Amino acid sequence: MRMRKWFLLAAVAFATASGAQDYPVKPIRMIVPWSAGGGADAMGRLVAQKLSEAWGQPVYVENKPGATGTIGTDLVAKAPPDGYTLLMGTNSTYVLALSLYKQLPYDPDKDLTPISRVAEVPHILSVNPSVPAKSTAELVALLKANPDKYSFGSSGTASTPQVAGQVFMNLSGTKLLHIPYKGSGQSVADTVAGNVQVSFDTMPSVLAFIQGGRLRALAVLGPKRVSALPDLPTTAELGLAGAEGSTWFGLYGPAGMPPAIVRKIHDEVARIVTLPDVKAKLETFGALATADMASADFAAAVRAEVPHYAKVLQAAGIQKE
Repeated sequence: MRMRKWFLLAAVAFATASGAQDYPVKPIRMIVPWSAGGGADAMGRLVAQKLSEAWGQPVYVENKPGATGTIGTDLVAKAPPDGYTLLMGTNSTYVLALSLYKQLPYDPDKDLTPISRVAEVPHILSVNPSVPAKSTAELVALLKANPDKYSFGSSGTASTPQVAGQVFMNLSGTKLLHIPYKGSGQSVADTVAGNVQVSFDTMPSVLAFIQGGRLRALAVLGPKRVSALPDLPTTAELGLAGAEGSTWFGLYGPAGMPPAIVRKIHDEVARIVTLPDVKAKLETFGALATADMASADFAAAVRAEVPHYAKVLQAAGIQKE
């Protein structure tokens, strides 16, 4: 009986190792739980392209927006744990979702496998060019003189752009009307169109519009300046220390994925972010690559953020739904 059990365990271990060695043998779906055009979409497509090149199998990005990223996340949580359905998750789909919703259709701790924390990017305070404010100080004065006249968009209720906006308002003593969308692509597009006037979104979402003159950047919502916009001051430099916002992007899969496949994906992503062209792209976004973090450390770091963001949401007056 003991010998038979040993053979069974050896067979399972061999099959798992063999599967990881052969993986992938078919196309992979990468779910981005936000609309096209946002930061998660840009990061997902960058990683998907490089995984496709490395493995010789297509990695298709599918945008599944809605409910602050939880619709697409739930789709992945209920997928087969074979490594062929992945999620490009963010703070919002895990940390902020736990603080926002009384009931989620999935349990982030039990239904998802953390694979790799890919990168972290700062947010940028920007405005539509029609806004008569050329600096953060002028914007604060304008908003104080016109409470609730101006609005800002975000990728959804309790998304990182909304949190960044709420923290900014709390520290500056200003008021803006919040308009939630299904993703940053839509909210930034409406800011460019002038339907909303202010944005606190991620750098990948707004950089091209800033460089093209369709948005006016006022400040980096982070601790340091970014090379793509070297003359743009940080909020800390402007006397608004604490008005910082960042979004991390991380790869997840369904719970129960074979550890060998998790390691294979993790190690490939860690290699990808060291490639010269990828490093240059991340630097353009002001991004800090974090893919060298072990999967277990990624999970622990994310879990540690939950109480912090719960306090931020409470202070911002964002209630659980």
